[in-house]
Amino acid sequence: MQGKAVGDEDALVLRPLSIAVLDGLWVGSGITVGIWVFGSLLWAVVVVLVCAGTHAVGCRTRGGGDADRVEATGP
Repeated sequence: MQGKAVGDEDALVLRPLSIAVLDGLWVGSGITVGIWVFGSLLWAVVVVLVCAGTHAVGCRTRGGGDADRVEATGP
């Protein structure tokens, strides 16, 4: 018996609002982890800056973060 293809081959498209929400989750979780693990708001700021830096580098390598849409490959 032959297998049947399942799923869509189209790329997952993230809208700017979705990206903003995900960035907000990163910042919130960075602050939470920084305060909880390290016990200091200063470390929370450092964690958020590291997250923001890696995000900026990722946007630059993808061709800019101000694009109308960002495409990511689905599973």
